[in-house]
Amino acid sequence: MNVECPEYSKTLTYLIEVEAIAQDILSLKDTKLELANTLSKLQECRRALQQTDEKKSFLRVGSLFIEHSTETCKHLLQKEIDNVKEQYDQVSVEMKEKLMKKRDIEHEPKIKGFGLRPLSHAEASGLMKGFGRDDRKDVLGLASFIGRDDRKDVLGLASFIGRDDRKDVLGLASFIGRDDRKDVLGLASFIGRDDRKDVLGLASFIGRDDRKDVLGLASFIGRDDRKDVLGLASFIGRDDRKDVLGLASFIGRDDRKDVLGLASFIGRDDRKDVLGLASFIGRDDRKDVLGLASFIGRDDRKDVLGLASFIGRDDRKDVLGLASFIGRDDRKDVLGLASFIGRDDRKDVLGLASFIGRDDRKDVLGLASFIGRDDRKDVLGLASFIGRDDRKDVLGLASFIGRDDRKDVLGLASFIGRDDRKDVLGLASFIGRDDRKDVLGLASFIGRDDRKDVLGLASFIGRDDRKDVLGLASFIGRDDRKDVLGLASFIGRDDRKDVLGLASFIGRDDRKDVLGLASFIGRDDRKDVLGLASFIGRDDRKDVLGLASFIGRDDRKDVLGLASFIGRDDRKDVLGLASFIGRDDRKDVLGLASFIGRDDRKDVLGLASFIGRDDRKDVLGLASFIGRDDRKDVLGLASFIGRDDRKDVLGLASFIGRDDRKDVLGLASFIGRDDRKDVLGLASFIGRDDRKDVLGLASFIGRDDRKDVLGLASFIGRDDRKDVLGLASFIGRDDRKDVLGLASFIGRDDRKDVLGLASFIGRDDRKDVLGLASFIGRDDRKDVLGLASFIGRDDRKDVLGLASFIGRDDRKDVLGLASFIGRDDRKDVLGVLQLDASRR
Repeated sequence: MNVECPEYSKTLTYLIEVEAIAQDILSLKDTKLELANTLSKLQECRRALQQTDEKKSFLRVGSLFIEHSTETCKHLLQKEIDNVKEQYDQVSVEMKEKLMKKRDIEHEPKIKGFGLRPLSHAEASGLMKGFGRDDRKDVLGLASFIGRDDRKDVLGLASFIGRDDRKDVLGLASFIGRDDRKDVLGLASFIGRDDRKDVLGLASFIGRDDRKDVLGLASFIGRDDRKDVLGLASFIGRDDRKDVLGLASFIGRDDRKDVLGLASFIGRDDRKDVLGLASFIGRDDRKDVLGLASFIGRDDRKDVLGLASFIGRDDRKDVLGLASFIGRDDRKDVLGLASFIGRDDRKDVLGLASFIGRDDRKDVLGLASFIGRDDRKDVLGLASFIGRDDRKDVLGLASFIGRDDRKDVLGLASFIGRDDRKDVLGLASFIGRDDRKDVLGLASFIGRDDRKDVLGLASFIGRDDRKDVLGLASFIGRDDRKDVLGLASFIGRDDRKDVLGLASFIGRDDRKDVLGLASFIGRDDRKDVLGLASFIGRDDRKDVLGLASFIGRDDRKDVLGLASFIGRDDRKDVLGLASFIGRDDRKDVLGLASFIGRDDRKDVLGLASFIGRDDRKDVLGLASFIGRDDRKDVLGLASFIGRDDRKDVLGLASFIGRDDRKDVLGLASFIGRDDRKDVLGLASFIGRDDRKDVLGLASFIGRDDRKDVLGLASFIGRDDRKDVLGLASFIGRDDRKDVLGLASFIGRDDRKDVLGLASFIGRDDRKDVLGLASFIGRDDRKDVLGLASFIGRDDRKDVLGLASFIGRDDRKDVLGLASFIGRDDRKDVLGVLQLDASRR
């Protein structure tokens, strides 16, 4: 540009003028703040003098203290206060004038170029394609980090496209780099040069110096910042360690911050624990990216639970079904479920559990691990107990600490009674007189002799402290008969404790059965140790299935992975989430709810419980509704109960109606005639010709019943389009049932989308039933992220594990946190940022 050009000179003069005024405004603002602080301190001094009874006081002048009478000091202070106020007012007036002048200048049309319209989509796309290398598009499921060398991280469900268009659209995650070390794991891939990038289904770490953790729910970024940007919690700052949890966060310097539910711990030594979906980053970078929980200490008794991996000095890398770590010696362990590698390489690649360590009886169960010398630390996915006398329960949702304190620290709710028997269930707990402490991952019962139950689902501990800290249950006593089953183990003296799950039985002679799923052992018992079911007993046709078992002569005891019934008249329901104890007690301690009654169609949900004869009391972790004729809707996730008892019990869900079409799936069941039933993740189908599918987790029964009983949603009714989401489900007359959680789609002509997280159903309705929201409309291309799914008629439906892209001309990106929808609208709806660029 010609510097002598009048237009150039005019523009330059204008910019200099605006900059000068802006600088003046900033300077005045600083002065104003200083005066305000001075005024505040002076007023504080005056208040102190007004409250004192001393006759003489001191005034500090520089480094000197001068004694005056208190009245003189008050007078001098008042004069100074008046003086500062006058200066403050003068600065305010001057600053106001400058601001007005700045606004006037900005609105004068002196030069061209300001207010140009934005580029159109076509123009912007052309530019972006031309830029290529600089285009590091990051569309993470929750977060993506991109650095210098284009370590593109496409987690949660994301795809990145660069120069050569290495489009990665994994079911869960894919990574593409320079040398195209494309890792398309079922759950995790790692790519990089020096970067031990961990791109889990739940966590990824990327960066040079930045051990960036990009979890499914949390990411940490920065050099000194260790920024935690959780789906529910984030920590940011140098000294700030700001904790912004969805539920609760604790922050302090010396405070080993506990942010459970979805929690993170941050301290001096940076034992950052970000549970729920957590990652740990410290000095020595013992990164713990658990699916559920990880613990890191001095001696590095790293517990890598159900979904965790630990990396330390000796690189005991655990590459679970959901996590993989790569380090120096690259002891890559990519198990179906869990693998452990140590010095002596005691690799335990169980279907469910492995144990590793020298002196550490590290239990790395699918759900629980025990670590420590004297501590018998239980670091469950749901509950852990630590201490000698403390029996500290640090649940995924609740922890109890202290001897007499029984502190209830729920993620959501706590109940406190007479002697402070605080009950901190995952969502609800019940406590009685004799201290039936319920501290389950979801529920536990404790009685007179303190049979503390701290299960992943239920555990029992008695006098001799048969501590049960299983993935589902484990018991440990004096002699430390530690049973770390893949799912459950029981140890006792005379107790033939049955802990399914699926279940193991141990009796007098300690016939310890540690099955992959369930084992039964007795004296005269016909031991059946099935992969899924076992039957034992003399006259008892005991069924200990992965899903259901029945035991007893008259009892028909059901000890399901999901439900069990015990008792003579009681039909006690002892779910994977609930247990009932007593003759007259019918105590129901669900993972989230319990139902008790005589004539009641007891609904023992993962999320709701009903108690009473006529009451159908719902005691949710988040809400409870009680009434007689009330169609109670108790969503934590949701439950529905009405007159005809269309009880919807989600979480695990059960349905009871007039004809008692009870559907108690582990996760989902689908029933219909012409329905193209899709029962993902875990499903079974049963129809006319009885194609009975009895999966590990689901069964379906019924003829005309299109019952959808997901792990998260169930719907019942004829004309009732009841939406009882844990996430969302839709049911109508034509029954376009969308039951997410894992999601199933049923319809006639519907292009059924059965995502891991999203499903869409409808004829003309592009119904979006997300994990967080559902939208229904006709012409509306509603994008409802939490995770996001898109469905249309002519749409190129992309149904990722977490993201889908749809549009005619639109390459809509619908990430775990961002979705783009519209014809011409490139709407970006991030969890944190929403950018709308309207069509121009």
